[in-house]
Amino acid sequence: MRYFVASTESSTISEEHRISFIAHPDIHNYKLFLRRKSHVSISTTIPVLTAMTISFWMRTKQDSEGTALSYATPSQPNELVIKTHPSVRVIIKGSPQGDETDWDLNDGNWHFVWIEWESSTGHLTIREGARTIGPLTTTKTSLEGGGYLVLGQRQQAQKKFIEAKAFVGEISHVNIWSVKRTDFEVMRKDCIGLHTGSVFHLSDDTIDLHQSASIIASDACSCILLLCILMLLIIHMKKLLDS
Repeated sequence: MRYFVASTESSTISEEHRISFIAHPDIHNYKLFLRRKSHVSISTTIPVLTAMTISFWMRTKQDSEGTALSYATPSQPNELVIKTHPSVRVIIKGSPQGDETDWDLNDGNWHFVWIEWESSTGHLTIREGARTIGPLTTTKTSLEGGGYLVLGQRQQAQKKFIEAKAFVGEISHVNIWSVKRTDFEVMRKDCIGLHTGSVFHLSDDTIDLHQSASIIASDACSCILLLCILMLLIIHMKKLLDS
């Protein structure tokens, strides 16, 4: 049984729907479909971050600049930005980190993107599959809390978007932690939500779909879904044996 609730609320933004997720493993397997004018806002209050890990699956064929995630505060519209095209690049507190990559992520295939950062060292690492950038040396200042976090759009100020830099495609399995994690391979193989973000994860939080954004069943990591099911069965059997 799926615990999935969708309710339409009146709004000044056309085609805007509030989608509420109630925690359940199979809800993890949904993806967001984003178009040029659409975006997904996250209502979770973002705390001050002295460290973070962000992971998500993405698929796109867009040729123009794309932004998977942006986080804006009153004092800094580019407090955190994750660009996905023409190359993967992270912007922290308004400063682009590292050089432009030559990673081709607009080939229409699913890609697992992983970003880890901590302010104590300023180290930032970006991963996709077998490819790694970093650790890069970045700011040692924490990220400000209480900002506006969206998927699919670049912000020039809070809630004011640069549509020319929007992400066009699909995003799935979004997780944000307030710690620097190092278990990239474990998370890449987690298709059913055994490990979810402490700050945000798509399966049990509230999001707003704006304009033509939509949500459908995800096929992001179906190639390793059997392995995930096996992992879940092993954990379940271990709990039965320990009880």
